Amino acid sequence: EGPTGLTPDGHWLVLTRDQIQTDGQWVSGFAVVNATTGVLSGRFERRAASTYGFVGISADGASLFLQELGGGAIRLRVWDLAASAFLPDAVIGTRWDGRQVGFSTAPISTADARSVVWLDAGSASAAPAVRVLDLVAKRVTTIALPDEQRSSDFEKYLLWSLALSRDESTLYAVNPALGFIDDVSLRTGTVDRSKKVNVTCVDDGVLATTVRTFFPVAEAKRYIRGGAALTADGRTLLAAGTMGIAVIDTATLASRATWATDSTFDSFALSPDGARLYGISDQLGKIRVLRVTDGALLGELKPAAYPNEIVRIDPAADPNVVSNVAAVQACGAYAAPDPTVSADIQHLKTSATVVETLGPCTLRVRIEGGAGTLVPFTGKVISVRATSQTTFASAPQGDLTAIGRFAFKPGDTFTLSFDSRAFPDGSYPLNFMNR
Repeated sequence: EGPTGLTPDGHWLVLTRDQIQTDGQWVSGFAVVNATTGVLSGRFERRAASTYGFVGISADGASLFLQELGGGAIRLRVWDLAASAFLPDAVIGTRWDGRQVGFSTAPISTADARSVVWLDAGSASAAPAVRVLDLVAKRVTTIALPDEQRSSDFEKYLLWSLALSRDESTLYAVNPALGFIDDVSLRTGTVDRSKKVNVTCVDDGVLATTVRTFFPVAEAKRYIRGGAALTADGRTLLAAGTMGIAVIDTATLASRATWATDSTFDSFALSPDGARLYGISDQLGKIRVLRVTDGALLGELKPAAYPNEIVRIDPAADPNVVSNVAAVQACGAYAAPDPTVSADIQHLKTSATVVETLGPCTLRVRIEGGAGTLVPFTGKVISVRATSQTTFASAPQGDLTAIGRFAFKPGDTFTLSFDSRAFPDGSYPLNFMNR
């Protein structure tokens, strides 16, 4: 089903019930609530041989757009809430009758709640196509992808994913299993660029053996629910492949790398600060957490129940760590000291004991001290701050959220070097941390 819940503009709340089958008929239901007034605007209740998935709601709240699945076909239907009836197919336009040619990806909404987009995966005889539903005009536009991207390989064509650029003018359609990526302009309704990317694959015998060994009950087909994500700077697209995560440069549409090649992924979400990628693996029944800069595995979560979707990520990774967007932005408030200017202490190492973590890039420590220029700091409690020039033993240079991720506890010890020229807030620039 599509993304029921609050529309991106916060105006409509769409609720759904679990679909059940009785006497050979499926029972489906949706309710639409005006989130401003709290008034129930309408309902959809139906017993039929088909099931229904939510796609979107019109801007005026008068119509529900639903995917009807039955008889081996998928069809877009428009339900008029006032009339409690389906509208004629022609209401969405005459160039497409609403019937999907192939598998349909999960729909994604624009932030202004005016459009919904999804991909029709096509078939061996029909190329994939992007469907753009205008929720104001209640019309659908079709943007055909290159004919060479059609496929009869059901396992692979299920792995199409979509991602919107931050300004929502560009839609990336990607399928690492088939090795294709498209840059689609939603403003002009055209495919601006199409390229081939590295195919993410695994030996079928190895994969089949693994699945049968650890999941002997069933070998379900994968359903990608949100298998692509753009990094916060928009420069990198991360997409689920047959195995692992394809890393693609959006400027060139070229493959950079493949991460986490030992697992499959079916849904992604980025942390609010853009530093971590959370990937749901249906194969493992886990959520894996990866560092966005290099794909390093930071940890795994094993929910008590099967993880279907990540609704929200708490910005605080640890109750003692302040790690939100404002805090991360504040980390770059001060420029790194000029290395050409002399200082009493620059790269002289010493040991330190953690007092408390102050934020994603700041730490309060007690300096062990030493001889010479370190004497004034011996036994002193100071705050150290990571900068763009800070180097770490296990994180990239200038990683402004590394300290927050290290999950320090009071009493932890490590070696470091710092600069004696304090910032305006009294903290000292951290040159190196042996973590």
